[in-house]
Amino acid sequence: QEKIKRNILNIVYNYKNTPLKRYDLLKDFQIISPLKKGLAGVSELNKSVQDILNPAHNTKNEIQHGSTTFRENDKVMQIKNNYQIKWTDINTLKKGEGVFNGDMGIIKRIDKEKQTLEIIFDDEKRVIYPKEQMEELNLSYAITVHKSQGSEFKAIIIPIFSGYSGFLNRNLLYTAVTRAKEMVILIGEVNGLKSMIKSVQKNKRKTTLAERLHDFL
Repeated sequence: QEKIKRNILNIVYNYKNTPLKRYDLLKDFQIISPLKKGLAGVSELNKSVQDILNPAHNTKNEIQHGSTTFRENDKVMQIKNNYQIKWTDINTLKKGEGVFNGDMGIIKRIDKEKQTLEIIFDDEKRVIYPKEQMEELNLSYAITVHKSQGSEFKAIIIPIFSGYSGFLNRNLLYTAVTRAKEMVILIGEVNGLKSMIKSVQKNKRKTTLAERLHDFL
């Protein structure tokens, strides 16, 4: 996984010399990993990509929450449904409640005195997060395949691993690849890719839909 991670970070660092140069790496591009842990898993990639795309600077406020450093201009994701949190539409000033699992946005401002984050989500809702609700957020330079479901991005990178038989299967690969509208970059092991393509998910859903349709007709 170390080599896979290094190759991903090299592409991100040198993206202006790659086909990714035509994309906004915060809005159009996403790393989607099958794994949370490991050197090329979501947790480690988020820390490393953050250092490349949004490094610490004396002009940027940041705040530590657990093992995560949140910094102004960071890309983040809501990781659980919150039906009560208040938002304001930045265009219409309409107000409402609710931010949901998988919603992504950018940290626009950190108030270190009040210990709050101001986030503008992709649907242009502005939300203020107090310290106690920061546990609902993750950095989202890299996200899992599971968290990517229902989303689309112009360009994606997917790390490909060997091992993890049964878990890394064709269905997972299909879900990841189909998140991209224009470009997919696979980085990893050819044998891992072949294994995923050959591995078909065995736990089939038995809905008896065909039998019920037959009876109905």
